[in-house]
Amino acid sequence: MNEYDENFLGIALPLPSFTPARVADLVPPSSQLPAGLAIYPNYAIVTDKKFRAPAFAVLHIDQARLRTTTRSNDWKIDSRVGADWQLDNSYYAGGDDNPWDKGRMADRESAAWGETAAVAQDSADQTFYYANACLQHKNLNRDEWLALEIWVMELDIVQNKRLTVFSGPIFGDHPRIVTPPGRTPATVP
Repeated sequence: MNEYDENFLGIALPLPSFTPARVADLVPPSSQLPAGLAIYPNYAIVTDKKFRAPAFAVLHIDQARLRTTTRSNDWKIDSRVGADWQLDNSYYAGGDDNPWDKGRMADRESAAWGETAAVAQDSADQTFYYANACLQHKNLNRDEWLALEIWVMELDIVQNKRLTVFSGPIFGDHPRIVTPPGRTPATVP
């Protein structure tokens, strides 16, 4: 994806828009972030500066070109978005003592498609950016969220074997806060 393809499904599907007050919370457009989008192979992210998480992710899935890939688990900060607007590994580290997983908004397996196995592998690897993750309790991430990702990826009622998925965290009125030692507090969606 070099830009968001609003006609990926064969009909126009524009990106969500935001109120002026909400736009102030988002990482602004730049030469590296056209329209404020961090564009990756097969998906894109708009980042929320206030929560240091995706405001939303949009993922194109072409079921006819899905391929099996290996999991790299090589998480990176996306310099285009800026390190200040992403939660790094210190929020997720600690093994079993830390219940917070990196909850990807654009799923690795669903992004793993393309003309060749190498293209699909690169697309899957590109989901390992902290800009694509938010704090997600390990029980939710490994159970309900995973089941939802698989269900969406395998939907068999779609035309042309193509889907566009919008996802993002929802932050409630009564926030739960996580503060790793020496780090800025972060809100759990």
